[in-house]
Amino acid sequence: MASDRKHILNCIVGGGRDLNAEMEATHARYDEVNAILHGRVAADALRQALEEGGEMLDMTLAALKASNVKRVGVYLQESKAATAEGQERLGAALPASLEELSLVGCLGLRMAPRFAELTQLKTLNLFNCANLERLPDLSKLTQLKELNLKFCWKLCGRLILPRRWCWNRVKVEK
Repeated sequence: MASDRKHILNCIVGGGRDLNAEMEATHARYDEVNAILHGRVAADALRQALEEGGEMLDMTLAALKASNVKRVGVYLQESKAATAEGQERLGAALPASLEELSLVGCLGLRMAPRFAELTQLKTLNLFNCANLERLPDLSKLTQLKELNLKFCWKLCGRLILPRRWCWNRVKVEK
């Protein structure tokens, strides 16, 4: 409905605008708000995009890369359709602004995406990525406070990790 659209747009523009005010043809914050909305929608659509692939995945990853989202969660517990290649492409599209990343139950994931550019990352959750065999270098993640490798059995079997790392979330100590 036109009135709902007007209310939503006036609310997004903010600045104490009357929700019934006529919309301006252009707005100084349009690009900023548009990027935020695209990033949030992309973050929410990741599971479906990874499963479908093709153009949907391309558009979703492009919107995610151009955004400044702080949290991304992909829950693929029941999914067998998401490929390792799609998950690798996801790693390349993660925005540098990311503070929290959850890749949960990504059974096709054998090696975690490269995280070197995610210097703001505070939480990395790889819960139940049972086939994960390798982690990339995490040394540049100086803000990392929490790492969850719970139920990453192949990784825990290959590395000599404290047993608690495979059963619990751990706080990263500097």
